[in-house]
Amino acid sequence: MQPMLKTFRRHRLMPALVVLQIALATAILCNALSLLQQRLVPLLVADGVAANQVILVSHIYNTTGKGWSGAQIQTGYAELRAIPGVIAVSAGSPLPMVSGWYDSDSIFSSNGKHGANAAIYVGNNLVNALGLKLVAGRNFSPSELVDATMRNEGGLNTDAPVILTHALAQKLFPHTNPLGQQIRAGSKHRSYHSVVGVVGHLLRNDFNNANQSAAGNVLLVPGRFIDFPAIEYAVRADPNALPAVLKSIPVALRRAFPPNDATAHSRPRIATFEAARAAFFHGRRAAVWLLTSVTLVVLIVTLIGIMGLTGFWVQQRTRQIGVRRALGARRVDILRYFQTENFLLATAGIALGCAAAIGINVWLMAHYAVPRLPIVYLPIGAVTLWALGQLAVLGPALRAARVPPTTAMRAA
Repeated sequence: MQPMLKTFRRHRLMPALVVLQIALATAILCNALSLLQQRLVPLLVADGVAANQVILVSHIYNTTGKGWSGAQIQTGYAELRAIPGVIAVSAGSPLPMVSGWYDSDSIFSSNGKHGANAAIYVGNNLVNALGLKLVAGRNFSPSELVDATMRNEGGLNTDAPVILTHALAQKLFPHTNPLGQQIRAGSKHRSYHSVVGVVGHLLRNDFNNANQSAAGNVLLVPGRFIDFPAIEYAVRADPNALPAVLKSIPVALRRAFPPNDATAHSRPRIATFEAARAAFFHGRRAAVWLLTSVTLVVLIVTLIGIMGLTGFWVQQRTRQIGVRRALGARRVDILRYFQTENFLLATAGIALGCAAAIGINVWLMAHYAVPRLPIVYLPIGAVTLWALGQLAVLGPALRAARVPPTTAMRAA
């Protein structure tokens, strides 16, 4: 240690450059990895919807300023259900991958000990129409449907039963069977809802309002829509009949919602669930590619920079290496010396970089509403930069260890 510290004091510029480069790389890497994970997790979470079977019909807005009546919404349901090849239909608001009138709320267990933010999906047959897998309990029965209006918050101000996703059930009832338990949605709702079922997976549609740990928090409410200004339908069809069903849906909608002066509406959007998901996550995928590129560029530039600086510094100390070899130092001793030296510089740079990473994150939180940097990314960044530093110094150190004592003394 003593020879290294003396060398650092005599040659301050080169060690300082290495430390600063590692500090900058650590600060960027920790925040880039955190942002990458936040964008990537929802893309990897199971959506729970029946693959290649579901069609989403959305943006059926009543542009007259009035709500669709229950009879009109039911007519649309019946027309879609009558299409050959259709397995199940549900009117809903909102639907997965579709922005709706009511996105999320805080959900609490009846004892108030546990709570979580969750998306709330209201519909009359969502479990069957989306092809969700019940892992506990049962589906809603027709007798449990409640009138879902704008005034009663889509049925939340009633005593309607609910179905939770497994992720939400684990957060509300971590050590208890959720079936038969009571939950409450938000502080303004006084009604309690009994949990009758749990589905394995379902993604929420408001990722911008939720962190990655809440991506699968969804609450299902059995609602029969009345006087609603916008409505959506989930249509589940036989995969072999999917193209024909897609062509038939616009015709069925025109029969249910004729575009006359009394029931004017905007043009609905019709897409398979896969297409809607791809469009919904387009921005996130672009962000993932960008952050991945930034991370790789930072690592490559840091690796090349450390190799260049270390190689130059080793070359400048050829005489010192020759003297040590002449005094009996083995090749492994020379290699270990430079690796230890790099480890000390990397440690100093990582310490500065971790402090800078926290500072950058605080600035991002204040100006761009970025979540707090999880502390786990600091050791991840540290280990990565330590390994990168050892890899970068390996080439110059091996070249230095191979230099014969006589050659080193002549080159000095």
